[in-house]
Amino acid sequence: EKAKVEEINEHLPEQIRALGIKRTTKGFNSKSSCDARTYSYMLPTFSFTPPEQEISEAFRVTPEILEEGKVKERKPLDPSANRYIMSFCCEEPFLCGDIEFVVLKVKGQSFMLHQIRKMVGVVIAVVRGLTTKETIIRAWNTDRLDIPVAPGLGLVLEEVHYDRYNQKFGKDGIHEVLSWQEFDKDVKDFKEKFIHPSILETEIQEKSYPFIMLNWLTTLPLHSYDIREQHLHQNSIQSADTDTTALCNSTVSNSTVMCNSTAPDNAILCIDQVTESGHSPEL
Repeated sequence: EKAKVEEINEHLPEQIRALGIKRTTKGFNSKSSCDARTYSYMLPTFSFTPPEQEISEAFRVTPEILEEGKVKERKPLDPSANRYIMSFCCEEPFLCGDIEFVVLKVKGQSFMLHQIRKMVGVVIAVVRGLTTKETIIRAWNTDRLDIPVAPGLGLVLEEVHYDRYNQKFGKDGIHEVLSWQEFDKDVKDFKEKFIHPSILETEIQEKSYPFIMLNWLTTLPLHSYDIREQHLHQNSIQSADTDTTALCNSTVSNSTVMCNSTAPDNAILCIDQVTESGHSPEL
């Protein structure tokens, strides 16, 4: 199998690598068989600069700020938007040149579009004092809030989990467990050679929005952290529709009562006319 992997990699660019080959069931689907996904988000720690302190690339995050930035699980009111978060942690800061960076890691069953970037954006806004923790709780409701979406540069899919598949087929003697542990070193080397340098160099060298976090931070005060005006307008329309529906239902109910009271006579008349003319009259 190792020879096959090397043969595959010979036809791939250096930035794309096959790490291993695993035998799966005939009906295996890499997407639908997935139980959970782990993402990481790398960002400079000056993103957590307190509001009273000037933003600087020389900023160093404190343990207190890291603890403050942790996200707790909340359940939204809309069941279709329910996403189960298994863990959310912050790794130890590290230096790249003169700038300190940190990696956030989140594991969940699945994620909505931009969900992780919104989670990161809100946490940064809370730590910087632009909104309160109440915004995090309100974000789980059905109302659409005007909240920031962190830049996509630092977001990386770290691992795809197949726990249920492994429990069912991993020990049947035919199929292998789908796990990345045996490739940990190869994955780490690949990230350090290609992925992390790309993120770090872009963050440090690019000086235009939306690539650099420093520029994105200046947009945070532009958000209201409240219900979007468009959503408020939609709610008012829905409320008006509800009132109209209630009025219509009331009218329909009255009409129904009136029709029911005259129905027997009309029915007798229809039967007589059908009997005499041989066809149904227009009502």
